[in-house]
Amino acid sequence: MHSSSFSNLLALSLLAFPAMLVAGLPSPNICNTTTPATNPNGTLSLAPRANKRIFLGYIHAYSFPDVTYIVNIGWADGEDPCNSRMISQHPADYCGFKFCAGGECGLTVEGCGGNIWLNKNGGWYGECRPAKNGEGSSKSCNAGVFFGSVTTQYVCN
Repeated sequence: MHSSSFSNLLALSLLAFPAMLVAGLPSPNICNTTTPATNPNGTLSLAPRANKRIFLGYIHAYSFPDVTYIVNIGWADGEDPCNSRMISQHPADYCGFKFCAGGECGLTVEGCGGNIWLNKNGGWYGECRPAKNGEGSSKSCNAGVFFGSVTTQYVCN
């Protein structure tokens, strides 16, 4: 065997050896803050995992002088819905209005008229489903802008 042929064979073996070692090993998860998700349009995207469930509901609100409205609100698990911000006036739907919940801002509800979901700054954030009895809050608010009982309609995560 010529020395140049031996050198070429040795070089190829050294290049292939690390690949052979790694081929049978599972790849490490270096991006554990993202989850593959299929958005309602059917395309695969990487979206941040929602750290908290986000609830959508409605409550009465004061509008001075002495006029009351029912408003749609959004809040995160562990937050007081009485301190949440208005998304839109009820019974209008939630869609297209930006709001913040659980430290996440730029949230919008999409898909009204069908299955709804949350986007964050235009990107997929999470699915929403109708709330089950006892989920969210039925808290009564009596101070500030909101009063009466909170009605939870949707849970998103």
